[in-house]
Amino acid sequence: MRLVLVIDLAEDVAEDYKDFTVDYDLRGTPIDDEKVNESIKYVEDVKVKELPHSKQVENRWFSDDYSIGWNACLEEIQNG
Repeated sequence: MRLVLVIDLAEDVAEDYKDFTVDYDLRGTPIDDEKVNESIKYVEDVKVKELPHSKQVENRWFSDDYSIGWNACLEEIQNG
């Protein structure tokens, strides 16, 4: 089972790091100093939810783009 954790992070903070990890606090490696892994935001009492289900698409040619995009996004998360 895969779970998704969503953390709101300001764009100006996010653009200063090349990657992130979470272990009770959100950590990031600054773009300008890859030897550092610093704490950005402490994370506690977070709620995780199971991934939502795919939308039923009966006819790909006449379905709305939203359902197809929704399913493609879920598939990408599930398959890593």
